[in-house]
Formats: sequence, structure tokens, C-alpha cells
Amino acid sequence: RELVRAVQDARKSAGLEVSDRIDLAVTGSARVEAALREHRGHIMSETLSESLSPDITRGGFEAERKLGEDEWRIVLAKTQAGAPR
Repeated sequence: RELVRAVQDARKSAGLEVSDRIDLAVTGSARVEAALREHRGHIMSETLSESLSPDITRGGFEAERKLGEDEWRIVLAKTQAGAPR
């Protein structure tokens, strides 16, 4: 839930439209990584992500979050229409 909220906040800060599709990269502590594996589909669906990986090659908007002992880094970029996956 916190990961989705953090990505949605990052989308808003990046000035994206609600309907914009994104490429998403998230890295973080062990618990964050476990949550990413367990809830991958839900996270992608809720954040309109076309891809979710530890790294995206082209630059994008970056945000860092911390909750208790967990911390994570988000990089997102608007998906380019017609771009190869």
C-alpha cells in the first residue's frame, strides 16, 4: 500500500496526467524488495506501469521514501508511445 502511494505521489510530483502510462523502477530494503515481488501485478495495475524493474535505462523523475526502517528509491518515466518494450 505504501509503495503504491509513494509511486502515485511521485507521478503527481513529476507532473504526469492521471491516465499516463509509465515505466517504473523501484529498489529498496529487503522488505521492500519482497513486497515488490509479492505484489508486482497489483503495483503495476494501480500505478499504470507498463514495466517494473530495478532499473530503467532512460532518465526519469526520481524520488526517495522512508517508512520506519524501510527505504526505497523510485524512478519513473512516461512511457513513450510506440517504444519497444
